[in-house]
Amino acid sequence: MVFFVPVHGLWTTLNLNDYICTGILVSLEKIPTTERFLLDGRLSKEYLEGYRRELPHRTDNAERAALRRQNIIIGDGFRSVWFGRNEIRLKEVLLQLGLVHQAKNLGQRNPAIPRLTREESKKLYDELVRRIEHRVNSLSLSKNSQPFRPADLGESACDCDDDALEEHESEDK
Repeated sequence: MVFFVPVHGLWTTLNLNDYICTGILVSLEKIPTTERFLLDGRLSKEYLEGYRRELPHRTDNAERAALRRQNIIIGDGFRSVWFGRNEIRLKEVLLQLGLVHQAKNLGQRNPAIPRLTREESKKLYDELVRRIEHRVNSLSLSKNSQPFRPADLGESACDCDDDALEEHESEDK
């Protein structure tokens, strides 16, 4: 899962005074290369063209540019949610769930919140969905509104949180 949190530098522009979660992308599938992603028949031409145009970033070095072309995540259009602006303070939710390490790292120099295990991600997802009443389920810009199913192109169902679990366990040792 990817939890979207506005960066601190935008707080003045957005008139925020604390970290909030504006949406959650629930990963369904990981496609290993951009080339395979761009050939995926489940996505509209318009979406794929927009993705191709937005992929390069001006500030990327060669290594980061190569990483952007790997392991493209397809989201679950039914479980992913967009909350938008809300009043739920992310730090308070993290603390109440016992995710002290993640709560303490909000606002540190590295803007990324330390990785959550699959279980921790599920707890945070469930709690945010429960607390934030006004939300819109975000369906993808695919050719139809059917949920994505892993295609038979060598892709696998996304187990992105497994990497996070291994990383989290190694941090504890």
